[in-house]
Amino acid sequence: GCMPEGKIFVLDDDKLIVMMLERALKKSGYTVKYETTVGDIIDKIKSFSPDVLLLDVNLPEKSGIDILREIKEEGIPAQVVMLTSDNSAETAVKAIKMGAVDYLTKPFNMEEVKIVINNLIEKLRLVHEVEHLRRVRREYFRKDIIGESPAILRLKSDMQKIAEVRVSSVLITGESGTGKELMARCIHRSM
Repeated sequence: GCMPEGKIFVLDDDKLIVMMLERALKKSGYTVKYETTVGDIIDKIKSFSPDVLLLDVNLPEKSGIDILREIKEEGIPAQVVMLTSDNSAETAVKAIKMGAVDYLTKPFNMEEVKIVINNLIEKLRLVHEVEHLRRVRREYFRKDIIGESPAILRLKSDMQKIAEVRVSSVLITGESGTGKELMARCIHRSM
């Protein structure tokens, strides 16, 4: 998949809250979609495929907890943050046990909302980057260097370290015929 770009889906029956969140989040550079009713909600969430879902606990037609349960059953990968009123703290705790990552209490402090979402998006980006680097490295090391001897294994682990620190140049020394070109090619490709 491509890098998380910061797509936020908001589901809350309070139109004012939804508009306020949308305005603030768009200003921060996020792509925002919102709904105030739960009709076809799972399909709508799926087709938007948000990185973060802000989900009201107290929806009139259906509880946010039920929707959270469906999201988890459907395997939708969005990070879910529950929107709660002060009196529904135990619901928030229950939601977190079911896989929500956080909750925000109304009335919102907009800065807090932004910080929570920002942290989640950053974490997603990091996870994504690490997975990408791992995948790229695995492919290179599989292709180029064959062998399981201690020296080869040490070489592979050195190459991984070099690839991870992202230096711009590496000096490779050794006698003729020991595989300097091969190593140089691998390192160059993994950087």
